[in-house]
Amino acid sequence: FFFATGAMPPVAKPQATQAAVAPSAEVQAVQIRILQLCQSLPDGVALDHIRRELKAVPQQDLTAAMTQLHSTQRITIYKHGNTCYVKAGAQILRKLEGLGENERLIYDLLE
Repeated sequence: FFFATGAMPPVAKPQATQAAVAPSAEVQAVQIRILQLCQSLPDGVALDHIRRELKAVPQQDLTAAMTQLHSTQRITIYKHGNTCYVKAGAQILRKLEGLGENERLIYDLLE
């Protein structure tokens, strides 16, 4: 039809990107726990280990926390063999060293 009439097909206009939404308190708590696990094993934590440690956390919250941490480059996810690992960035580990859970939550909120 478009070729016969010489008309160009309509072009979809890009939609405005939504502003970043702050994660819920539950997701922030999961982020802190993930970073704590990464701090305890700086060479990387197996994703299965994180899932076992956070088995009470709804999968949706775990996914949201991992996605947020990865998208803000606070963690790196890599694969070695058949296992996926999560590793915190060196800068994050240095910043979190010696902080208690409340301080980590405040850091996470400010970040």
